[in-house]
Amino acid sequence: MSPRPIAPQTPLPVTDVASAGVEEWGVSDHAGEATDEPVQDADGQLPFSAGIPPGESEPALINRVASTIDEAFVRSSVERAKHRRMNTLFGNNTLFEFACSGDSITGGQAEAVGVSCITLGRSTLDLCNPEHVQQAAGQLEALPGADAWASVTCTHHSPIQNLNIHRHGKPYQKKPRKKQKESEQLLQYAIQFLERALELGGRAAFELPAENALWKNQRLRAFEERACMKRVYLHGCALILKGKDGKHVKKPWCVSTSDLRLIQFLSQHVCNGDHDREEALDKNAAQAAYYTPEFASTLLEAWYLQKGAGACQS
Repeated sequence: MSPRPIAPQTPLPVTDVASAGVEEWGVSDHAGEATDEPVQDADGQLPFSAGIPPGESEPALINRVASTIDEAFVRSSVERAKHRRMNTLFGNNTLFEFACSGDSITGGQAEAVGVSCITLGRSTLDLCNPEHVQQAAGQLEALPGADAWASVTCTHHSPIQNLNIHRHGKPYQKKPRKKQKESEQLLQYAIQFLERALELGGRAAFELPAENALWKNQRLRAFEERACMKRVYLHGCALILKGKDGKHVKKPWCVSTSDLRLIQFLSQHVCNGDHDREEALDKNAAQAAYYTPEFASTLLEAWYLQKGAGACQS
């Protein structure tokens, strides 16, 4: 599947997802719905597999990437890379971060290796406001060929919500629903932004914790299918994510991307079990929300650098 013709003069048709409405979840897909199944291990700990379909083990989740990289995905990725090499794209060395932290670790490292990183942070833009999203899209359209990395607020669709419902009862599930709708709304705008980046000849990636319920969102799945994107699973501890006690934190990350090279790089970072670990909960929850320098450098090396040579790649 070749990239669509570049048309930077055509503005992104931002859909006001607030007025259009966001997706309603079925009971089985909703992170905030009560369930008859226990959400804790026997020792009271929240397992990594919380939110993963029954019968799908952690190793199966991690190794699934080997079976999902099909010929159509490889062909799409190769053709996109060829298109970038054969065309002069003004944004060829530019990375947009959509809905990421204002003090982005990736942004700091990008500057050090000569990559322009434009962070569209929630601290400076209201990315649930269609006018602000249009402003962000205008920056993207001025730099055809720029790449886009997006994430959204994940807290309100995390397995912790299931745990809270388990502890406090069904009435609790009404409490997080407003915040969940905001996250779903932000997700729809992120999808629009990533899709436009692909139309303009860039690469795209979307990140969330692997067990987050937003991965079941039907609009996200439909976007992945039409954009020929695949998911790769990795662990924070393999990218030197550590907790307050100095031990590794085995946070499960998932990235959906249109780019084979990024999948190849990220798939190498899976926990090998040779270190002590602590949970990404309570005192470690906020710390585990940020990428590590090793995560950022892996992304930049995959998309822009030849290791040791410092040469920009397309």
